[in-house]
Amino acid sequence: KFSVVLNSSFMIPTQWNVPPFIGHPLQNEREKDGTSRSLTFAFDNNWRLAKPYGLGFRIGFGSSWYSVNRIMLPDEMMMVLGNDIRTVKNNLKITKFDLELYQRFFLCSVGSEWWYLDTGIFGEWNVGQRSKFVGRLHDNERVVYTTHKNLPNGLMINKLDYGVRLRMGISRRFAIYGQYRISNLLKVKGATTSDLPKWEIGLQLF
Repeated sequence: KFSVVLNSSFMIPTQWNVPPFIGHPLQNEREKDGTSRSLTFAFDNNWRLAKPYGLGFRIGFGSSWYSVNRIMLPDEMMMVLGNDIRTVKNNLKITKFDLELYQRFFLCSVGSEWWYLDTGIFGEWNVGQRSKFVGRLHDNERVVYTTHKNLPNGLMINKLDYGVRLRMGISRRFAIYGQYRISNLLKVKGATTSDLPKWEIGLQLF
């Protein structure tokens, strides 16, 4: 029986530390602290093969928003704006499909509810990207720059990535999970770069 799952999480660390050759330094402190997060919806199905053990899979679709600590604007645009710009929002969004295969260990029952532990592997197909910067000038004029294709300085998103996932279910409707992405999301032509945050902790609602 399929169930619909809502996944909401945040990344550790909460910001992507961009190397100097990719973006421009933030000119002023941002109005809000940046936080990287994700939101996905998934279809889940599992089979209880024995009293303490089962197998399952999950297919999902969603997006991750990575907070960026540098201004990823074209050089010519920065020359026009100058240094007097205050950052409001600055992130890199990646849209993806997710496939997870997992094994489930039933730990104990509390009333009619079972506590369980899932261990699994996941793969993601990254189908979209968007870099968005929102700022304000000294006269409070709003500046918005969005691009879906031409990220700065040869920055590219890998189409596929993979990792491991651990989940603790404490009822039929609620679970907490953590995951680590083994592969890198970012690549740069002719250079190496620090990757987007790999650790993720979140909640699942069934």
